[in-house]
Amino acid sequence: MLFLVTLFPFCIAQSDVLSDEFINSINEAQSAWRAGRVWPKNMTDELLKRLSGSVDPNLYKHEYEDYVYQHPQFRLDIDLPNSFDARKKWPQCKAIGKARHQGLCDSCWAYAVASAFTDRFCIATNGTSDFEFSAEDILTCCGPQCLRDKKEMCGGGRVDKAWDFLVQRGGVSGGDYKSEEVK
Repeated sequence: MLFLVTLFPFCIAQSDVLSDEFINSINEAQSAWRAGRVWPKNMTDELLKRLSGSVDPNLYKHEYEDYVYQHPQFRLDIDLPNSFDARKKWPQCKAIGKARHQGLCDSCWAYAVASAFTDRFCIATNGTSDFEFSAEDILTCCGPQCLRDKKEMCGGGRVDKAWDFLVQRGGVSGGDYKSEEVK
């Protein structure tokens, strides 16, 4: 995954990410998932940039200066598997591996938190509470501390504050964008 993230800015600069050639090159390079067209070919660069809404954590590093960082202790005496698929490990958790649609809102930060929280909650309850936490609830109820510009829900936001919001206040269920799913 680090390889893909590292090359992504280079690939965008070198190729049209909305072209069939780019999509086909991704599918030819790997077989773990299938890339496909989500946006129209005439999508503007400005709108694509708006959909990348996670706030740079370095901007808020000063807020965590007093925290004591604990270096993780890794066990070196265990054999790690060559591959791992969370969908196979926890098949009772249907949302694991699902890509959620954020619409035309710069809200990937809220969707990422809602998805991760959904997965962890399902795993912790061994699948007995298999529902999706609502990203829209985070967008509308987390408040200015989550939002990049304090007023615009679709203007980007903070993953750390969205996670704190769910931990401290909880969240409601909700499905895909415009699905009207609730449990």
